[in-house]
Amino acid sequence: FTVQFERPPSHDELTFLFEPRWAEAGEAWKRHKALPPKPLGPLPFEAADRVLVDDVFEVHLPYVFGLTPEEGHRPAQHDAARQVAASLGCERSSEDTPAELLLVHAPTGTGKTLAYLVPLLLWASRNGVRTAVSTYTRALQEQAYDSDVPRALAALRRAGVLDELRVSMLKGRENYACWRSTCLQSPGPDANGEDWLAWTRFLLFSAIDTEGDLDRLPETPPVPFADKSIWRRADGALRGRIRARSGCCRLNDDRRTCGAHVARHRAERSHVVLTNQAFTLTNPQFATHVVFDECEHLHDQADSTFSH
Repeated sequence: FTVQFERPPSHDELTFLFEPRWAEAGEAWKRHKALPPKPLGPLPFEAADRVLVDDVFEVHLPYVFGLTPEEGHRPAQHDAARQVAASLGCERSSEDTPAELLLVHAPTGTGKTLAYLVPLLLWASRNGVRTAVSTYTRALQEQAYDSDVPRALAALRRAGVLDELRVSMLKGRENYACWRSTCLQSPGPDANGEDWLAWTRFLLFSAIDTEGDLDRLPETPPVPFADKSIWRRADGALRGRIRARSGCCRLNDDRRTCGAHVARHRAERSHVVLTNQAFTLTNPQFATHVVFDECEHLHDQADSTFSH
């Protein structure tokens, strides 16, 4: 389409004419209802789905990796997945007894992420429940989301699972861009070329990115710089100004374009949410079925979180 102006718009006016791509992506999630964080009563893993899990790890997951069942089947990974499936849906017998816990020791190379993702996705989608995977670092969240989740979904689809399987990633609020802050913090007339370059690149990023996750905005300069420290200062200053903050968006129109609110909106409607240990510890009501990945760090994380 073509937009005609009676006069050339200023840089501030130009920003307000557009909305980021993640706002459009967030609107698409509104057709889904928020999922409950806790099942209504015990919902054990069905026997037929346990057979399906066996089929996934024996046949379909090796195929996703381009291997034959004989080459790609990992007995230790398969056994861990069986144990995870057996623990899902279990409730405490009474308020005075502890909830069921499963501790899995899986050395490097076991394939632990897929071992818990496949049964967790299957159980949560069958029962319409929100579950969480809690990692130690953002890098582990991204690795699972970008690499392991697509493989788990592909294996389940190949095994005949036609249910809609929704997965999202939820990071800390300040990892996302707030469009309201973006509109208010555009460069002034006296800004230098590096500031305008960082600003222009961010606008291009916002036109195509569906999540508003600033970790997905590369830190490398888009053009060669003789002194990269100049670019780092300009890029870092921009990121600091446009990050979402606690209470940054109170109006519905602002929340619709705030990356942090869009991420939380998606997470509430997902069967599996990839988040971090600090969030899970401070928001225990978010999900009652949680996988803590790399739980050897959990004690220190809990001490740090609750001390803060």
